[in-house]
Amino acid sequence: MPDDCPHTMQIGSLNARVSALEKRIDDHSISLERRLNDLSLKMQSNADHVLEEKSKKSGFFRGVHITASLTGYFVLMVLLLIAGKITGGIDQFIKMIASLGFKI
Repeated sequence: MPDDCPHTMQIGSLNARVSALEKRIDDHSISLERRLNDLSLKMQSNADHVLEEKSKKSGFFRGVHITASLTGYFVLMVLLLIAGKITGGIDQFIKMIASLGFKI
């Protein structure tokens, strides 16, 4: 007869609910840990991918900068050589005119 007592049945029901809830909490915590691990792995992968892309772009832009600098220096050297030839030509022209006897 003690098993038929409503208080005993209620306590047994509550114990069963508590056990079921504890099992669900354990399942959810394991699931949550698994999700967090998956998320951290995805974040690590994305961070690696972003770093690779930045390093590739950095190398590309660095190469473009070096190429542009070298091209600019080459153009300046050519312009200076041309300017030197022109001034040297003007100097020779003035000397030729002076040797002809024209007075300026």
